[in-house]
Amino acid sequence: MLNILVCNRLKGIREAHDQLMNFMQVQVNQRKAEIHSVGETGATSSGRSDAFTLLVKANEDEGGKFKLDDQELVCLSRHQCRPRGNLDI
Repeated sequence: MLNILVCNRLKGIREAHDQLMNFMQVQVNQRKAEIHSVGETGATSSGRSDAFTLLVKANEDEGGKFKLDDQELVCLSRHQCRPRGNLDI
C-alpha cells in the first residue's frame, strides 16, 4: 500500500516537472522570437526587461563556445530566481 502511494507521488512529481519544463521552453522560444524581431534596440516588443529576458538576450548576443543551449538557460534561471535560505519543501 505504501509502495503504491510513493509511486503515485513520484508520478505526480514527474508530471509537474515535465509541465514546468514545457512551459519554460515556450518562454525561451517567446523571448528569442521577441529579441530577434526587435533587433538591436535593447527592449523587446512587449517591453520586457526582466532578469530572464535579459539572460536570454545576453545568451543570444553570445557567440561561439560559451553560448548556452535552451536547457542550460532554464537551469540557470532556476538557480538565479530561487529564494535564498532554507526552504522546508
